[in-house]
Amino acid sequence: MSARRWAPLLVALLATGGGAGVAASTGSGSAAAAPSPKRGGSARAPAMAMRPWRRGHVVAPAGGLAGPAIAAAPPSGPAGSAPGSPAPTAGTAPTSPSTAPSTSTPPAPQRRAGAELNEFTVRLTRTILDAGLIEITATNYGMDEHDLTVSRSGTIRARTGLIAPRDDKTLTFTATPGTYKVYCSILDGAHDDAGMNTTLTVR
Repeated sequence: MSARRWAPLLVALLATGGGAGVAASTGSGSAAAAPSPKRGGSARAPAMAMRPWRRGHVVAPAGGLAGPAIAAAPPSGPAGSAPGSPAPTAGTAPTSPSTAPSTSTPPAPQRRAGAELNEFTVRLTRTILDAGLIEITATNYGMDEHDLTVSRSGTIRARTGLIAPRDDKTLTFTATPGTYKVYCSILDGAHDDAGMNTTLTVR
């Protein structure tokens, strides 16, 4: 048998662990080949898996290529996360979207009030106003004439003049923070002395 026909047989024997027997049978001739079992008086070649051989064709061993098992790398990140996503760092709290602080519009300044005049009272619809140009509308609900006067520390700041019954008048003045007296000043302060006065606070 030529060397070209022996090549696939040698590869198959080496793959199945029979390389020692081949080496013995193809050696220097000092060792005799093992006798083949006879059946019916005819000799048979040892049973082995013969595979077709072509130039450049590699014959794989019967049990497959031996080598270390390679395990598939598990996906990084926690269970349920997309492959390739980084694992969360221990002790790091999840970030939440920042919330911008709400800005509220300040209330409009209060500089207007009403004054109800009667015998012998003065009632303001607002007793606290903001500093600036103050406007007070006085309405006479009494039977007599009255006026509305505003003073601070004995100094008159504004006066309406006489207001007839069921009539009204408006006065304005610039006020700074402090306490003001609002009263009826007719008859040389007789109505004021009778209790027709009140207090306005400017902040």
